[in-house]
Amino acid sequence: PEKPALLWTFKTGGPIKSSAAIVGEKVFIGSHDTNVYALDLHSGKKIWSAPTGEAVESTPLVLNGLVLMNVSSYIQQIIIGVIIVLAVAFDTFAKSRRRKA
Repeated sequence: PEKPALLWTFKTGGPIKSSAAIVGEKVFIGSHDTNVYALDLHSGKKIWSAPTGEAVESTPLVLNGLVLMNVSSYIQQIIIGVIIVLAVAFDTFAKSRRRKA
């Protein structure tokens, strides 16, 4: 485009202090509201969110279908990892069901 334009906004319950990660058709952000979000790249609609237990100040890392966030405690990293893996697995399953329909 000749001039950049705002396509959409997404409001979280706190400030966003890092960059987004964009992978495929999804935008991943972490917020000071203690959640990580997956948003649709084109519409900005929330696909899913997962609690982190702490404010998120780092950019999400998306690697091999996993969304990883830096948080303070080891146990929180494990719990967040499991929640996010389940959310990504569900998203993948839902897509495969839509393709078959």
